[in-house]
Amino acid sequence: MSLCIVDGGRRRQRAMQPVDARQSSETEPNELDSLMTLESPMTSPADRYRTAVTLLVCSTFVAAGPAGPHNTLTESETAGGWRLLFDGASMKGWRSFRKTTLNDGWRAIDGAITRVARAGYLVTEEQFENFELKLQWRISPGGNSGIFFRLDEQVESVWHSAPEMQILDDAKHADGGRRSTSAGANYGLHAPRPGATLPAGRWNDVRLLVDRRHVEYWLNGMKVVEYELGSPDWNRRVATSKFNDKEQFGKAKKGHIALQDHGDPVWFRNIRIRPIIRNKRGVLVQPDFGPAVAATFVAAQPEGNVTHKGVAVVLREDRSAGVLFDTELLRYSAGWLEAPPILQGTAFDGHHGRISELGKPLGFASRPRPGWSVDGDFSDQRPLPHGPLPDARYQGMYLHGDQVIFSYRIGAAAVLDMPGLRRFGKATDLTRTIQIGPSSSALHLSVCDGGAPGIVAPIGDRAGRGREGPATGHWALFGSPEQDDVRFVMVHGAPEAARWRISKDHQLVLALPPLARAWTMKIVAGQASRERIDAGAGLHEQATRLPDLAALTRGGPPRWPEAIEVSGRRGDGDAAYVVDTITLPNPNPWQCSLKLGGLDFFNDGTRAAVCSWTGDVWIVSGIDASLEAVTWRRFAAGLHQPLGLRIVDDVVHVLGRDQITRLHDLNGDGEADHYENFNNDVYVTMNFHEFAFDLQTDRDGNFYFLKGGPVRRGGRGFEKITPHHGCLLRVTADGASLDVVATGLRAPNGMSIGPKGQITCADNEGTWTPRCRLNWIEPGGFYGVVDLAHRASPPTATDPPICWLPMGVDNSSGGQVWVTSDRWGPLEGRLLHTSYGTCSLFLVLMDQVGGRRQGGVCRLPLNFDSGVARGRFNPADGQLYLVGLRGWQTRAAQDGAFHRVRYTGRPLRMPESIRFTKRGIRLAFTCALDRELAEDVESYELRHWNYQWTEGYGSKRYSVAEPGTERPEGEVVQVDAATLLDDGRTVLIEAKGLQPVMQMRIRIDLEARDGGAIANDLHVTIHELGE
Repeated sequence: MSLCIVDGGRRRQRAMQPVDARQSSETEPNELDSLMTLESPMTSPADRYRTAVTLLVCSTFVAAGPAGPHNTLTESETAGGWRLLFDGASMKGWRSFRKTTLNDGWRAIDGAITRVARAGYLVTEEQFENFELKLQWRISPGGNSGIFFRLDEQVESVWHSAPEMQILDDAKHADGGRRSTSAGANYGLHAPRPGATLPAGRWNDVRLLVDRRHVEYWLNGMKVVEYELGSPDWNRRVATSKFNDKEQFGKAKKGHIALQDHGDPVWFRNIRIRPIIRNKRGVLVQPDFGPAVAATFVAAQPEGNVTHKGVAVVLREDRSAGVLFDTELLRYSAGWLEAPPILQGTAFDGHHGRISELGKPLGFASRPRPGWSVDGDFSDQRPLPHGPLPDARYQGMYLHGDQVIFSYRIGAAAVLDMPGLRRFGKATDLTRTIQIGPSSSALHLSVCDGGAPGIVAPIGDRAGRGREGPATGHWALFGSPEQDDVRFVMVHGAPEAARWRISKDHQLVLALPPLARAWTMKIVAGQASRERIDAGAGLHEQATRLPDLAALTRGGPPRWPEAIEVSGRRGDGDAAYVVDTITLPNPNPWQCSLKLGGLDFFNDGTRAAVCSWTGDVWIVSGIDASLEAVTWRRFAAGLHQPLGLRIVDDVVHVLGRDQITRLHDLNGDGEADHYENFNNDVYVTMNFHEFAFDLQTDRDGNFYFLKGGPVRRGGRGFEKITPHHGCLLRVTADGASLDVVATGLRAPNGMSIGPKGQITCADNEGTWTPRCRLNWIEPGGFYGVVDLAHRASPPTATDPPICWLPMGVDNSSGGQVWVTSDRWGPLEGRLLHTSYGTCSLFLVLMDQVGGRRQGGVCRLPLNFDSGVARGRFNPADGQLYLVGLRGWQTRAAQDGAFHRVRYTGRPLRMPESIRFTKRGIRLAFTCALDRELAEDVESYELRHWNYQWTEGYGSKRYSVAEPGTERPEGEVVQVDAATLLDDGRTVLIEAKGLQPVMQMRIRIDLEARDGGAIANDLHVTIHELGE
């Protein structure tokens, strides 16, 4: 129907549809892997487009930007794959178009490629396929030039083949009058975003990204053009342009880069390129994750070699050598010397169902069993094959430059353990330096599994006689001497009484005697070829050369010294709340993707720590009112999909799938050197979906987080279930123990703990979850998923939520945050809820009847660049800060976002509380209401429906009056009367059909007394009507 309200000379009209289009088209999804393209109730397509484009302003590398030495690379850029195309002094690597020589009109002058006379196009000698190109250009007054890419020289002119990024003095050249030919344009086809170009005579920064069909033009930190080669839009534009008859235009998959001579002086400098490299499956080769990467791994050998909590230590820059350490079993799962590990899965490449792999050949490997024993028995004493060992504890790791030192305890003995490489001529060995503290008992180390019968022999001899022998002067050998394929393991500096033992199943054990003092030794594994034995290459080493590992645990040189300074963007408008944007450090020297899953503030409030789903922690400084000079510094890397972060006493605690890690900067250089294992009791399996979500603390300092269920690929049902799946978990303040608080959760992406200890969380639609639900948590509670109830008998009822959330409102929930600030407008003490799926923020309206919480949500009219899921109030400015990411099941425009929701002091006009009574719905607002509209029953529309709680995926809508009958549009509840109460802010909406219901939509169209519009949809759940 159409609602018309006439008030004096005012007329307002609003379409009151039976149900919004998003909800009426809800269907059970075929595959969770598909992206949802949901509209927000408050935004038009144009609004969503504007939200999708992030304005990146003035992003510069502090240590490596244009103010530093020109035409050079930093160490981090070099390590990140960048190389120079211009050395600043010569024209090496360049020639003229379709020639083998260079026209003299192009010269290297004062550190810049300079057009000094008629010269024609300048092209690179090399060809490039997928790449990221950066350079600076300066144009003369009235000048014109361009940058071309993927040039195929089989054409008559460069522009017949290669797309162009236009270079122009917009102010004085005629082409500046047409946007599609102005500076930064994809010439003649795509107009750039305005406002990015600096005038003639100024240096302009360019970033050109070409990745298969995807192309981006960036100018002075702003993305000005983006398009897909060969797309329908591309083809339509080309067909109506001057390129229409150029058959090769934009078709080449690889080609030269060209700079245009258009007859005007132009200068280029700082030209550098980074090829985008993909593996055989077309997946991008991973960025720099640091010297150690935590993940779940499966190794090619021996069979069943799964490391649930693994840390892959990279020992070569190209990742072609390294070891995998198991932080639960304290074993070296495998070592490799050829093929690098394949990092894959949701956080790395978006794939659902795969986990990271170590392929063949491996330098060594070991079966999944304890890496140490105090009595020689290596059987697994854990009640389940998950979690830490009962008589040992992983304590964390230290970083010293690129060296990684693991720390753990075996019984009472402290151990430091450092993997490494040793090179002798053509031979490369894997090493393991171990420093063991005093031990009153003997210790047994499982070194590896030989995979075949082995022998113990004197070093240099390949013909031993048994499977046992002294460690000093002897090595263990595995393989085939006849084929000269023999692998050795030996140890330098072992105690005199240490012995080798090879078991019947080919396990190599090093038995150590009790130690009265700390002891250091080095285990070496490599190939024992005849040639090497004859040469004696690296087969003997003095114990005096062994390093002091303790000296490497006090902090080392920084790995990521560059800070990145950005300018943020303050929101505008006349609303009560506006959204400011803290620009992310993209691009950065390490190719890090910032998909932000955790946030907290240090005590000063000007600094925050954020974590990225891909494994990083960054420190963000300079957070002030203007956001003009915000600095990002990489603090830690290689964590296991961190999706929660909490700062306690100015120390960063991060939640990964494997553990809560406490990060310490031991030498004050701005980077974490000690990744302390605060608690790793949580169980982990191979399932791709069992994320660990959020990290909060209560008043007593205990930590809380959520563990998802092992959802099958596609979203329905579950894989192997452990006691921690689908649970809210608590870790004591000292990290000593973990326990279960509540169960029955499927994919609970976020929670909150209120100032009085109140706990909430939200869960996401799927098996046993009809729609997303917002929960009020009670200890021992069960919240819907029967498979994850962890009870002797399957529950037949679920603890009810505060409210259910329709798919069009919130298809994938995030966390909650309590308004603890008195500087954030009239909502102090209220609960807010985030939607990762619809990139939204909601006010939660709560009622309580008979001890049960009920209520609903009302969306704040705000838009965010990514799927916001974590929020904190800043102790310094009292404003709300949100971070988010894009994975799947979200309409996010950006991979990540960092926003501030700032209170402007202007009036807030929206519902603030709700009560469900037998007389009707008491709905209170933040402002005084216009009485005539408030008491007009046509200002309200009520619809309700139920869901079915089953093991199926989600639920359709069902009739309240006729249970079991589908009602895709719900059912109208007639509004009989509306009364504005004496406070002028509260309306009593009377409806005879009001009753307990799983879902009701309350649509309101009112005005405040000051004339401001109030148009909201509330989605509520009613469990019981009060008096």
